[in-house]
Amino acid sequence: MATLQDTAAWLGRSRWIETRLYEVMGGWVPSTANPEVKALLAAQCYHHAWHAEVWEGLFPTGYGMDLDEATSATSPELVSLFHHLAGCVEPEARLAALYRAVLPRKIAAYRTWRSRANPVTDGALVRWLQLVLVDEVDDWQAGEFALQQVLMSPEAVKRATSAQSEVETSLIVGGGLYAGLPNL
Repeated sequence: MATLQDTAAWLGRSRWIETRLYEVMGGWVPSTANPEVKALLAAQCYHHAWHAEVWEGLFPTGYGMDLDEATSATSPELVSLFHHLAGCVEPEARLAALYRAVLPRKIAAYRTWRSRANPVTDGALVRWLQLVLVDEVDDWQAGEFALQQVLMSPEAVKRATSAQSEVETSLIVGGGLYAGLPNL
């Protein structure tokens, strides 16, 4: 069973990840030429900002834990991963890295978190995880659809595959999005 400190660590890390996704995706919008992809990124980046607010609202601030301290990557590999993600230029690289590597892993982590949460003591968290998961899965599917629309040449497929592989490798080497946190 997760302790309050464990939950606080997960909430902080989730807030950090969601904030970074908001920043990365929002940063891609101005340089994205494809209008459908631009609109998708613009809309979905705000979902991540909202999720960060949700995790902040659930943080147990009155128990001697510091939200700003908990809201961290805690590993240089995770910081590097998000710098790499932000540096993706081609739309197929951006979409593949995000929708075939980062979001599926985040969804898996959220599902695991939800399945291990105590429905009695973590009732509010379980409800919010369910709502956030609906957003995440919908966004993931929309992102995969957008990726399919830009994969129109063998070169585009190579760029997408390379970007996905680089991000997957970074995630594995760095221990994942939730490396260093207690298992819930």
